[in-house]
Amino acid sequence: MKDDSRSEDLIKNIHGVAPVAELDGDEVGFLVAKVAEIKKLR
Repeated sequence: MKDDSRSEDLIKNIHGVAPVAELDGDEVGFLVAKVAEIKKLR
């Protein structure tokens, strides 16, 4: 349950940082997919 909360927080942070870092949709999608991939490994 803790990992789910951490994953959700990380995804929120990615979306929060995206405009500042000038990330486009593909880059944001890539990062979110990496979070999902890591979550599957745990």
